[in-house]
Amino acid sequence: MIGRRLWIATLLLAAALPASAARVSTEKLRNAVSLDPAGSLLIDNPIGPVVVIGTNRGGLRWEAVKTVRGVDDDAVDEGRASTALAVAGNEQTRALRTIVPYPLRNGRWESQVAYTVEVPRSVSLTVVSISGIVRVSNIAGNLIVKSVNGRIEIEKTEGTVNIETVNGDIIYKQAPAAETRLSSLNGTIEVHTPRGAAFNWTATTIRGAVYSTASVPGFFNNTQSAKIFSAAIGGGDGSPQLHTDAMMGEIYYVPEGSQMAGARPIFSRDTATAMPAAVARPQPIRPEIRAMFQQVLATLLVQPPSSRSFYAQQNRIAGDFDMDAPIGSIFVGQIDGNARIETKAGEIVLGRVAGRGNVQSMGGSLHLGEVTGPLTARTSVGDITARSLLKGGTATTDGGNINIVFSGGDLKLRSGGGDVLVRQVHGAVDIDTRSGDVFVNIDPALTNARITAKSGSGNVVLNLPPGFAADVDATVIADRQLAASITSEIPGLTIIRETIGDRIRIRARGKLNGGGPRVVLNADSGSIQIQSRPIPRITPVAARR
Repeated sequence: MIGRRLWIATLLLAAALPASAARVSTEKLRNAVSLDPAGSLLIDNPIGPVVVIGTNRGGLRWEAVKTVRGVDDDAVDEGRASTALAVAGNEQTRALRTIVPYPLRNGRWESQVAYTVEVPRSVSLTVVSISGIVRVSNIAGNLIVKSVNGRIEIEKTEGTVNIETVNGDIIYKQAPAAETRLSSLNGTIEVHTPRGAAFNWTATTIRGAVYSTASVPGFFNNTQSAKIFSAAIGGGDGSPQLHTDAMMGEIYYVPEGSQMAGARPIFSRDTATAMPAAVARPQPIRPEIRAMFQQVLATLLVQPPSSRSFYAQQNRIAGDFDMDAPIGSIFVGQIDGNARIETKAGEIVLGRVAGRGNVQSMGGSLHLGEVTGPLTARTSVGDITARSLLKGGTATTDGGNINIVFSGGDLKLRSGGGDVLVRQVHGAVDIDTRSGDVFVNIDPALTNARITAKSGSGNVVLNLPPGFAADVDATVIADRQLAASITSEIPGLTIIRETIGDRIRIRARGKLNGGGPRVVLNADSGSIQIQSRPIPRITPVAARR
């Protein structure tokens, strides 16, 4: 199902549903499957709380409460049918997912799923959430949590820990047992440790402050844009490293026996470096910028940004534009040359770029209208969307979706945990997503091109013109109970299905229209569809002016 992780659409649905919606359906589900104690588990739940508890028992057991609210009974029925729970993988690698549809056609219903999960405590665990509390306890394997909104609570872990959230607070209740990184863009981080804890601590914040309820000997190493505090707690040497990064919020260290109410700011003994240079605060769109901003939103952006205040905002740059922002969102309506923009945290919104585009954010979505030259785009957390890339380019997100409307050149797209949607491309394609679906429409005028599309846990749909010539090698690997398949509307493929243990492998090979450049497709725990359907040809924005 395309777009099960298009987060913005899901959140817009929740916001659009009338508060007076009175029809509610609640459904409880339980299940248990095998899971090796040395295996790994991914829990992907867009909306709703997730509680994970490690136990000494084998196997994966979960209980879920699916709640659907709608404006009437028909809407509730539609929501129930459209919100699915799926378990994929094998004993070594399992995935537990909530699947919701995209595109969302209206705001008649909303749904959420609340999970309580028990796993062998030695597994490696990854939890992906958009909105909802995440609680994890008693896990000895490595732990990763990625979230947009919602509090995250962690205790009794023994492996490495990596927690990333955009707006949520993080509450960490233990002494680090291995390298631990806690990162929140806009939220607060609390670290509660027992007496006698020993670890090396680094705390980084840009606009916030570092607090403690006890005396902590340490030092500041401030930069022009951030406050960085380092300390060796309990001696520190040889102890695990704890990184706490609260870019816009506060960081609290609360050892056992003290209370949050007693927290006081930590100051450097060198008062000259106690605070960094002032950072300019973002401002709402200025009146002289507003008309251009609204025009860009209406005509060039695939989806609107969430930010309405910007660290930098300009209508037009006459020539090249080169900028490093310490933090904050950036809006430029038009750049008449090349663009190189980097922000440590925030969204980047560009209308038109007349040359090359190089845009990066350490935490925020990238919204691009038209880029005339090749594009290089990267974000650690957030989506990447572009209306028109005349010469193609490269886009990488560690935890978001990629949505390209038109590309006139080759594309290389990478997502660590989202869907990839290309509505029309005239060039070669190289796509890889670790957890999401892939959907690609090839330009009707293109007769051949090299194509690679891989999904680590999802479906692949490739739509080709009827006369497209290619040598195809497509492979699906999935559990036997899943309805996995390879289908092609263009003749010429030989499909072989075989059983390997408790999994199946389906492979399709052959020549389309006499053969041509290689088309390599791979889907794990999903299906592959090769279609040949007419699509309305998209005209690049530049050609319409």
